[in-house]
Amino acid sequence: MSEPTQSLSTVWTIASLICGVLLMSNVSAAPPNTAQAECQSAWQRLADKPAGSDALLEAWKAYEPRCKGTGVYEVRLASILADRDEFDLARKVLQSSSIPDNYRKQSESAEITIDYLQAMSTGERARLDRVEVRASKYVQANPGVVPILAVLGHTRVVLGKYAQAVEPLEAVIQSGHGNLGDHRNLTVAYAQSGNYPKALELLDKTYSMSHEVTSDEEFMYAAALAYAATGKVDSAKSMLTLIVNKKPELQHDARFQQTVLKAKELSHGALK
Repeated sequence: MSEPTQSLSTVWTIASLICGVLLMSNVSAAPPNTAQAECQSAWQRLADKPAGSDALLEAWKAYEPRCKGTGVYEVRLASILADRDEFDLARKVLQSSSIPDNYRKQSESAEITIDYLQAMSTGERARLDRVEVRASKYVQANPGVVPILAVLGHTRVVLGKYAQAVEPLEAVIQSGHGNLGDHRNLTVAYAQSGNYPKALELLDKTYSMSHEVTSDEEFMYAAALAYAATGKVDSAKSMLTLIVNKKPELQHDARFQQTVLKAKELSHGALK
């Protein structure tokens, strides 16, 4: 089984973004009750405080007397702690609390996201494998939960399971809620699984969302392969040249060398 190939220095999902989208997802079994709605409103009033900051943590803990036990308080507190990389404590908040029935699915999805963020921060394959299994089971039981589909797709990309990453990532993009990271991840999954026309189509859209992707070697490798396979040899060469100019240390990296050889093969020798 292949080792994870994505540089963890370029993780295209941020704790605050993933957790923020996750916690707004409609995965509850029933509408919020009055107390839950009030606590959601209280959380929205804290939107000006930076994610994971001491100020946000202190302000949210002030609502504990009113909101503890609603599920809203626990899931939001866990998200703050995850943003602070306090993953074990975030998980403990959820696992040691009595979560109302209509927030249990949301609590479970929050736990999966915490596991995912910790796996990405450590790069441990065993953690990534567990996230894949748990996220896969969750989306089978709860179809259409976009943040967990995104987690599943990205985890599979990092694990090198590119073909398996395509379906959940396509679902994310088709939902209309895909962010830059989701577009980037699907571009990589398409290219590395051999669907070069689709990769070429999506990489242009991804680039239009942010030029920062040109500093991400996995995206640039995907672009080089897609261009080489579709006869755009000069563009393929430009992608490889650009990423090496930005990160000279990659020139002697095995992944870069493998990509160059693959691009030459795909171009039938036209790439020199």
